[in-house]
Amino acid sequence: MADIKAEYLACPIRQVVSRFGDKWSMLVLYMLHTSETGVLRFNEIRRLMTDCS
Repeated sequence: MADIKAEYLACPIRQVVSRFGDKWSMLVLYMLHTSETGVLRFNEIRRLMTDCS
């Protein structure tokens, strides 16, 4: 296995994706970001994300 550079492991984007890595978490964060207030109730998110179970 190749050596991984320290800069790669310390990358802020890599750290965010590793914490919120699954596709649904990222989509929920996007929905919250694009909402007018930045606050959505669970049922509002469920209504907006029709393909999420």
